[in-house]
Amino acid sequence: MKFLKISIALILLITIFASCAGEKESTAVPSAIMAKIIGAVIPEKEVVDKMVYLEDGLLYNSDASEEDGRLSEGQISIFFGKLDGTNDFDVVESYSFWTSMEGVSTEMGIFKVGDITDTEKVVNFLKERVKTLENNAHGYKPEELQKAKNAVVETKGKYVYYFVTNINNVLVDTLKAEIEVNYVS
Repeated sequence: MKFLKISIALILLITIFASCAGEKESTAVPSAIMAKIIGAVIPEKEVVDKMVYLEDGLLYNSDASEEDGRLSEGQISIFFGKLDGTNDFDVVESYSFWTSMEGVSTEMGIFKVGDITDTEKVVNFLKERVKTLENNAHGYKPEELQKAKNAVVETKGKYVYYFVTNINNVLVDTLKAEIEVNYVS
């Protein structure tokens, strides 16, 4: 009888550990992450100066209530071209994208894919965008070209993001913290 009780207890413990070890996924929404990122830099005047003032840019969110707050198919094509092997943003579940209106290379984008196997497609897509920004930065101030050369394109789970700014490390840390806070089993 004692053996049976120990066996049942072990089975229960194994079941509990197995259910806890399941794959976790973040419920963070790209627009909420971008809001945290913008909120992280707005209060600090000197950092905002380096960002070319966030007010001097355009913010697009897939969950925007107004149509002009979302990227149209034409804008997707203008900003990003064609996503390799897909119809534009079909693999992107949601996104938030900010670009400077000053004709400089400052941009930020967060894209959540529906299937984690599509992250590499989006990474390649964003690397092409960064190359375009780098090519466009020639002829501007040297620091604009440097921003493009120091761009960050990375993934975290189903999120693919890129930052072309002077403060990439601050933005990446904020993004990762926001994704971590929203992990669920």
